[in-house]
Amino acid sequence: MSEKLPKIESKVFYYLATSDNDVKFIKEETEALNTIISGIDNKNVSLSFDKFEGPSHYTLPAYAISKALENIFFVFQPISKKEYKESILKLESSPVDYLIQKYQTIEDLFGIDKPVLINDFRAIATAIEKTEKFEYFEALGELANKELPNLY
Repeated sequence: MSEKLPKIESKVFYYLATSDNDVKFIKEETEALNTIISGIDNKNVSLSFDKFEGPSHYTLPAYAISKALENIFFVFQPISKKEYKESILKLESSPVDYLIQKYQTIEDLFGIDKPVLINDFRAIATAIEKTEKFEYFEALGELANKELPNLY
């Protein structure tokens, strides 16, 4: 994995999980693999790792599969409070570009030309106001006119 992941040219999600109650050698190897691959710098590879507390080796898949699916489809969801606070408000670049990239990623990953949600426009507008980066309102308005031409 450490040799293949840096060379991947299309978007890939790689999820790895273990548990404090996993089989000892599997847990150790999983943690070692995570240490090795977490240093990979490839924008096409989305790496996620979880170490759960409680599940045994046999019940771990029930936890890991749902978490992996949540990680894969996170971008498809509307902007959440967590995404707003942890990503959008901390942007040094344009929040409008962030929004455009979010929907471009949805199209690239899933082949769906999803219209920008009204609530996502609101989240970006609120972020512009809160960070006082008012120069981004013009680009947001242009995007809104393009995405929702018959709204008003």
